[in-house]
Amino acid sequence: MKRMMIIGFFALIVAMGCAKKAPEKKTETRITSGRMVTTSTIEENKMKSVTVFSGNKARSETSLTTSEGEKKVVQVWIGRRVFSWVVGNKSGQTMSAPKNWVEMMTAFGRDSKIQKSAKNMGTDEIAGLKCDVFLIENPREKEKLWFYENPQFPILLKSISYLPRESQTTTEEISFNIDVPESSFDVPKDIDFEEVDWEITEKPKKNETSSTK
Repeated sequence: MKRMMIIGFFALIVAMGCAKKAPEKKTETRITSGRMVTTSTIEENKMKSVTVFSGNKARSETSLTTSEGEKKVVQVWIGRRVFSWVVGNKSGQTMSAPKNWVEMMTAFGRDSKIQKSAKNMGTDEIAGLKCDVFLIENPREKEKLWFYENPQFPILLKSISYLPRESQTTTEEISFNIDVPESSFDVPKDIDFEEVDWEITEKPKKNETSSTK
């Protein structure tokens, strides 16, 4: 369930400035809030996410079309505390993330291994924003990535994975520094949240050893 919950949050900074009687100069306009719409296809599953954020808080509502029918998953981040639930259910999950949502969403783009192991394919425009395009290709994986060109917020705006399985996520709409009501981040009081670990995979038990010598 957590794989469905952690669906990408995207946040951005737009930079552009110009002064009269002076050379053209780029300046960073800090983004403190925003709204994003992304679409994803992972094998037979289709998803559309609408995310709003303000400060260290974010809320994402994801509609999923699966073989089992339609579902809406909601995820609220308040700092490092994450709440996730399926609309209509009386139970959900809560967990403590190793970083807040902004750090989590920019960590991938800050990873120097991407630049070292990936091939730079030039630039492209996603949702009206200029992106650096990278290709990662080896026997185990093949993936094309579009990162927004900003050193502070190198957000992944689009990705296409060919290996080990086919998937695609694209940012369709983005707006910045909008008024996001504080109530957007309210967590329902009538849902029973179970505390779970952030790690998705279980660690091997100590008594589980390989029989191969």
